[in-house]
Amino acid sequence: MAGCYIRLGQHLRSSEFLENKYHFASVSFLNAGGTYANLALTLRENSDDMDVKEIITNFLVSSAQCYYWAFCNEPIAVKRAAKRNLAIDYLTYARENSNSLTQERKLFWLSCIERERAKLL
Repeated sequence: MAGCYIRLGQHLRSSEFLENKYHFASVSFLNAGGTYANLALTLRENSDDMDVKEIITNFLVSSAQCYYWAFCNEPIAVKRAAKRNLAIDYLTYARENSNSLTQERKLFWLSCIERERAKLL
């Protein structure tokens, strides 16, 4: 479902004749982020397995990326700030979750998280 929202957002952005296309794209990316966030939270409740913890980290980073795209496309300043904060929050959650991974996987995810965080600064 998240992938469908992402594709919809990309399609809306590229539409030539749609008024408010960036706002609609932003909402679509926001929905994609929410889908990933819900998956992460659902898995988190039932997780002691290391592979599941890595999947949760992946979903949290994916959420943050979608919220970043929502931020980039939102034309209203107040809403932009809220979407930026969501992206930062989910990168923080991903960083916290990565602490439970093996050192090798943790380093991989921390570099991904820092790369995404740099886009928001």
